[in-house]
Amino acid sequence: MRLGPLNSIAVLLMGTCLLKFVQSNGNLTSWCTQPQNDLGSSGFCNATNILSTCQTVDGWWTRNQVAVIPGSPLSYPNNTSPDMVICGQNSTYSGTVVGTLNVGFTGTQLGSFYAFRGYNNLLYLTVLTDGAYNGFQPFLESGTITAPTNVLSIGVAGTFAAGGPAAAYSNIPFPAAGQYTGFTFALNLAAVCNATSSTYSPNYVAGGFCVCKSGYSTCPTIDLSGVSPIYFSIAVNASLYLPSTTSCGTFQAYTTITQLGAYYSAAQCQGATQPPLPPSPPPAASAAQSPLSSFPSFPSSKSTLPIPSPFPPTLT
Repeated sequence: MRLGPLNSIAVLLMGTCLLKFVQSNGNLTSWCTQPQNDLGSSGFCNATNILSTCQTVDGWWTRNQVAVIPGSPLSYPNNTSPDMVICGQNSTYSGTVVGTLNVGFTGTQLGSFYAFRGYNNLLYLTVLTDGAYNGFQPFLESGTITAPTNVLSIGVAGTFAAGGPAAAYSNIPFPAAGQYTGFTFALNLAAVCNATSSTYSPNYVAGGFCVCKSGYSTCPTIDLSGVSPIYFSIAVNASLYLPSTTSCGTFQAYTTITQLGAYYSAAQCQGATQPPLPPSPPPAASAAQSPLSSFPSFPSSKSTLPIPSPFPPTLT
């Protein structure tokens, strides 16, 4: 089970073909050790496809610059210490909600999610794809010719609604073009878009990230920073791929996986500010090659992305 401005971190693929093969295979092998992914004869986890050179943008859940998976100890799939991202937590799961993403209301599990309260009133939602579907591999996909128009939709509210809160957050941009098995989105609970009158905008405009719908001259945000529980819904338009040993495969179809009845009960942070991060390591490549070199540091109060990674970037 598993469980923003969006100046996301683009991942550059570097190195020789041999190095890429070894590292990609290692990440995929680790991914296939997880019970929900090890399906034997399906997807990328059979004896042939597990040797694939396919590398997802999130590195099969290893890159916490793209997909934050909090947990202790720091061993796969955990890629981030909880006390670095969960407000008031001390390396425990107690501040995290974990759930599944399914085809239909109670259908096949093809994904999972983490929800946790971060610093500066941020609510983090990490969406992961799991397993396989009729032999096809589900991916989050963005920026390619086969990517769906809207990959991820999120609704957030302070009150219960049958079927989950309406989605005000959609058309969420991803950090780089390609296939993903994990992605984290964070939103400011002190300024939540009202799904009735506004929609999310990836660009910071007019003091926020919400733009008014047609017919509304104003669309004030909602402050949920002190509300408990917080209800949310997640809908993923997943791309199904036929696996290949030499690539991430060929696109076949879309399928929607959802979680419509989740809620998060922790309303207040025990600590108001994020603990200091360790010093950044020296760059492993030239400025033109470093995945982090082209992106500014993330602002605290306006950020809708995860905090900068406490770990050096993984280059493949």
